[in-house]
Amino acid sequence: GKPAPVKKAIVKIPATAFSESSLPCQTKE
Repeated sequence: GKPAPVKKAIVKIPATAFSESSLPCQTKE
């Protein structure tokens, strides 16, 4: 019953993908 680490991992995954997607997106412009 520890949703804290689970929530952190779920948020960390999309956060990294968004950051990586944002980097090339901004660099492309």
